Parts: sequence; C-alpha cells; structure tokens
Amino acid sequence: MAKKEAEQKIEHKIAILSKTPGTQVRMMITEFSNRTFVDIRQWYKKAGMEKFAPTRKGISLRVEDLPALLKATQKAIRVAQREGLLPKADGE
Repeated sequence: MAKKEAEQKIEHKIAILSKTPGTQVRMMITEFSNRTFVDIRQWYKKAGMEKFAPTRKGISLRVEDLPALLKATQKAIRVAQREGLLPKADGE
C-alpha cells in the first residue's frame, strides 16, 4: 500500500521467510507515529486462525539504518561462507 493521504499508513511486505508451517519471519517497511521503520518480526498462525499475526519477537529499525543493516548482513554472509556455513559465491 503506497502513502497517498496523511492518514494512510505505509506498509510494504519486503520478504517472508517460513520457519515452520505456523511461523514466519517477515520484513516490512512500516509507518508508526509518522516515522518510517524497517520491521523484522516473527509472525504466527494457530490452528483455526485465518491469517498470521505478529508476535513481540522482532526488531524495528529506522529506515535510515537500512544501509548499515545491509553492510552488517553482507559481513555476516562473508563470515558464514568463510566458516563453511554457507557456500561461497561463484568465482571465489
């Protein structure tokens, strides 16, 4: 949903990672109190529920922190590759 009016909130689903059949981790760009955040949060769905619901397990960062998060994620990938936890990128 794009921001069109002052009362309309920003909410973009960026990624959904399945952990178990009833649990997901979602990355979203959201707005709260007129501030924009990147939210990485665990969501769950109990038996009988139609939709997933958010849990308290997660983190919200200012959207301005995305470049630092990307840099940290790239470093984590390099360390995991060096330790043999992930395959090395092509050409390495």
